[in-house]
Amino acid sequence: MLAIISDLHITDGTVGQLLPPAVIDLVCERLCDLAWRASWRSDGCYRPVDRIDLILLGDVLDITARGGGWLRRAGRGTIISHRQ
Repeated sequence: MLAIISDLHITDGTVGQLLPPAVIDLVCERLCDLAWRASWRSDGCYRPVDRIDLILLGDVLDITARGGGWLRRAGRGTIISHRQ
């Protein structure tokens, strides 16, 4: 089964709002429901899907230069930036 998810905009909380954990739970619940429905074949038999291939498109993780929460080096408190 192929599932495509786009534009979740998950941030580190420094810019924009964090998604509530319930949102990720809902995504997982919906994927499970889709897999269950896809397991019912046109002949009426239930044959579970072998696997779920998940494609994350668009802005799933919003890693921004303005925020920097995900770009900090561990223990140093400095920002890794592409700008000089």
